[in-house]
Amino acid sequence: MGIRRIEKIIYRIIAQKRAEASDTGDLLSMLLAVQDEDGSRMTDKQLRDETITLFLAGHEPPRTHSRGQSGCWRKSSSGEKVL
Repeated sequence: MGIRRIEKIIYRIIAQKRAEASDTGDLLSMLLAVQDEDGSRMTDKQLRDETITLFLAGHEPPRTHSRGQSGCWRKSSSGEKVL
């Protein structure tokens, strides 16, 4: 699936959520409800960027995270400085 197709799907979902105008408890509903100090809300492009970031982050291989985390825990439990 190409990025253009993913964007098209995401923009369609954003438009549907905006039209519903109700909080269904999902992440997109929460992002739509966020307001800046001046009262402005996220643009469709900002919502798309956040959604794609989360979508792609969800495809990160779990082994990468668990290896790094286990190494961090191992070092910290031995008293070794981690950072």
